[in-house]
Amino acid sequence: MTVIGFGLNHKSAPLSLLERVSFGADGMDAFLASLRATGNVREAFGLSTCNRTEFLLLAGNAHEALTGLLSRMHDVKGIDLRAEAEHTFFYAEDEAIRHIFKVACGIDSLVIGENEILGQLRRAREAASDAAHIGEVLEPMLLRAIDVGRRARQATSISRGNVSVASVAATLALRHLDDLSDKEGVVLGAGETAEAAAFQLRERGLKNLTIANRTYQKAHMLANVLGAREAALEEVGRILLETDIVVCATGAPHYIITTPMVQATMAARAQRPLLFLDVSVPRNVDPAVGSIDNVHVYSLEHLNQLAEENRTQREEQVKEVSVLVDQELDAYTSARCSLDTHRFVGALHRRVEKVRQDHIARHGHHFDKAHLDHLEMFSSGLTRSLLHELVENVRAINLETAEGRHRFQIAQELFNVAPDDGGD
Repeated sequence: MTVIGFGLNHKSAPLSLLERVSFGADGMDAFLASLRATGNVREAFGLSTCNRTEFLLLAGNAHEALTGLLSRMHDVKGIDLRAEAEHTFFYAEDEAIRHIFKVACGIDSLVIGENEILGQLRRAREAASDAAHIGEVLEPMLLRAIDVGRRARQATSISRGNVSVASVAATLALRHLDDLSDKEGVVLGAGETAEAAAFQLRERGLKNLTIANRTYQKAHMLANVLGAREAALEEVGRILLETDIVVCATGAPHYIITTPMVQATMAARAQRPLLFLDVSVPRNVDPAVGSIDNVHVYSLEHLNQLAEENRTQREEQVKEVSVLVDQELDAYTSARCSLDTHRFVGALHRRVEKVRQDHIARHGHHFDKAHLDHLEMFSSGLTRSLLHELVENVRAINLETAEGRHRFQIAQELFNVAPDDGGD
């Protein structure tokens, strides 16, 4: 079985492609189930956020698994990622594990050191585990990644200060408007990103804030925490007449802010400037809105300049975390290799013992009790002796090298024994 990683992120693909392949929780669950239904994919995990959609698979045949994933993506999303190969990434075995460790640590994020990714990874793992999409290989791997991400933040200063998409968006608003204290703001959405954006705007001086959400109760709860006003998302047309800053952070799969809506708004507010900060994937604001006079639209792609400043400032911390990731990968790989060897040896002993017992059961009636006891002792000692040298040779294989893994695979094939046959 091979671990492979495949996906797209903010570094490999434009936002216009990322939003086409994004998944909600229900969609991801169904997609992973369809991958596992092929039989080749033993375990499947998916992570879809505003900056990435990627998968970890445990498969018998890596090429077949990737082909199946691409085919399902075409069926479900209507996009041929083969034609977008330059915008995707593919990793196998150690590199796939290294990548998910880096994701958990926040050094693969748009905003280096962000904390949100760790929570997103944790929730995605829980969902995959609850649905039995992951098991004895990917489950501990993801738990280890989350632990590495947590310790990276404790042992280094990678997450010190304001490091999130929300903080970058709020900083951009302050740079654009100079002073937020006399401005009106609205946050569309009441999820984690929306909440973070609201707090960040408050920290930068915004006093007048409204939380608008599809579920009014959630808007009310967040507004109560912030000392803000609440509104239903359906009221957005009215709200735009009064506001100066709009942060869009909903999970809606379509545009909430349309060109006709904003054109009518701008005519009614005498062209007073309006700023949109769209941190949603898929985008909530029609990009064409940015062509309207006195309207400014910034999406995740526009946050890259500020995010680049953050990356430059954190180069030393990134190096520190990268060293930690390499150390953790070595430790994890060693432990995983030891476990694979242990399971293989156990499975081999069980296989041989079954053959021995089957033969005694088949021929035992030819012997009396005393001779049968001797036969039991003799056959048991013989199988142990025959297996001893073979087992020692298997244990001597270094599974941390490509040559060692190849030799181990040959041993599995020769004896028709997989390391997970029959349990520990």
